Amino acid sequence: MAGKNWFLAVAALSLALAGVFLVQYGVENGLLTPFWRVMGAAALGLALIGAGERVRRSSGDAGQHDTAYLPSTFSGAGLVALFAAVLAAHQLYGLIGAETALFWLVLVAGAAVVLGWFYGPFLAVVGILGSISAPFLVSGDSASPQIFFYYFALITLTALAVDAIKRWAWVSALALIFAYIAAWMFYSGGAGDEHFLAFALIVTAGAAAIPPLTLWPRHDGAMTISILLNFRAKSRAWPQFPTRLAAGAFAAATAAALLVGLKDASVAEVWLAVATLSVLFVAAVVWFRGAPALDDLALLPPLILLASSRFRRLTAACSMISSSSASFARPRPRHRPRFRSLPPSR
Repeated sequence: MAGKNWFLAVAALSLALAGVFLVQYGVENGLLTPFWRVMGAAALGLALIGAGERVRRSSGDAGQHDTAYLPSTFSGAGLVALFAAVLAAHQLYGLIGAETALFWLVLVAGAAVVLGWFYGPFLAVVGILGSISAPFLVSGDSASPQIFFYYFALITLTALAVDAIKRWAWVSALALIFAYIAAWMFYSGGAGDEHFLAFALIVTAGAAAIPPLTLWPRHDGAMTISILLNFRAKSRAWPQFPTRLAAGAFAAATAAALLVGLKDASVAEVWLAVATLSVLFVAAVVWFRGAPALDDLALLPPLILLASSRFRRLTAACSMISSSSASFARPRPRHRPRFRSLPPSR
């Protein structure tokens, strides 16, 4: 049965490539205008998604059927074709602007998440990663780039909700990792420190509350620090996935605050980082008090704050030493002796 599934998957991929080559043939021979090239790619994507849905309803896609994973293969190829159609309309032919392209990319990604709800985690991951990468796939300058921090936070919360209901752990983990990467890239471009830290706090709260579906976290079992304390032990208790997810989001938020506080920033931005660490500490002490598996997280903000202060002092001392060394190593100008001219002898 596995061989049949692989054969059907290869057949679906060949069909998708055949449609792409057909459109490419029309392009090379001037048979299609740019508008119809994009429409052809979009029609191919919709046809593949429709074929996958038809197979799912008629034959099913469970593991015991001969058509297992075939609907996901058809629909995945169709989503790729739709993404390619939107990008070609914007970047290759200039038929639509950056805002319109972003709208259509997000719409296709949302359709992928909806299809993944019925088809499996593969399409859900395609939709989530497609949504995160959409702002980078369209060129253009945004008047308010800080809004993308909340856009990435919304995608992450959506992935966490899908994980909470479907129990697809790696969907939320991938969304958390790639959303932080995307937010860091926008932060490096100067989109705003306070919005970056707000994104970190929103994601941390969602990672702690959404997977267990409770307002007050109730994580139990082993703590994350037990991995380090019992590293050499043969039998050690491994923290549960919701605990690891919440601890990872909490650690990423403290790292974001450290990044904001250590960069060459103003006093206001340093205090903003300190305020973020304070909020995280209060959350670990008060909000996580009913989650014994998260007790070790209360140590992280004070340690980060202490390490950042020591690092800033060390950096200031090193800069003073380097400036002093440079002043001593600078060659001093030599003063030539001045000779007064003697009066002429009589």
